[in-house]
Amino acid sequence: SLFPRELTETWHLLYDFGHPFPEHFADFLGVTRASSSDALFTWAHRTNALPLITAGQQPVFADTTNTLRALAATGFNPAQVVYLPSPRAGDFQSPSGPNVPAGTPARVLSANWSTHRVECEVDSPAPTLVVIAQTFYHPWRATVNGQPTEILRANHAFQAVPVPAGRSTVRLEYVDRHFQLGVALSTIGLLVCGVLWWRAKPTAELITNH
Repeated sequence: SLFPRELTETWHLLYDFGHPFPEHFADFLGVTRASSSDALFTWAHRTNALPLITAGQQPVFADTTNTLRALAATGFNPAQVVYLPSPRAGDFQSPSGPNVPAGTPARVLSANWSTHRVECEVDSPAPTLVVIAQTFYHPWRATVNGQPTEILRANHAFQAVPVPAGRSTVRLEYVDRHFQLGVALSTIGLLVCGVLWWRAKPTAELITNH
């Protein structure tokens, strides 16, 4: 299987046995069970796992190395902070960029997951970020209250969407244009082959009869 490079890099935080298990990063991922360190073939129940969609975190800007280090640290608090790529810091400081105060008490009112679609309702007293523990990948498209918006790379390999103050509906849809083009071309190819076969069939029968 092929996976985005950034996602693979975060897996090393979970499966590298040379380092302590990153409890708080596992909380961000919504991990509710982990293999027990005391008993073989036994699962330990984790009670601090967060929902896969959260909101209100303070954005912290860092490069790849420092972000991965922070995700694995014991002081990482995924309910309070979210790490964004350092080049995006300027976007948040510009007048036209997202204005996200620190520590906004936002609430995720509902969340619905289905094939190729994620939808949630969020209520926030100020502009904030909605953070989704789902792999950042370019075919995903987002709208907020029906308006297209950008999906930010969050916590190195996952997603965040800026939302305004008030009640918002956030929708993410997986739209792979290359796959759709491939299906269309394949369908056209099959139709062309079918037409050619149908047109050639009477000629073949005539030759056989003759």
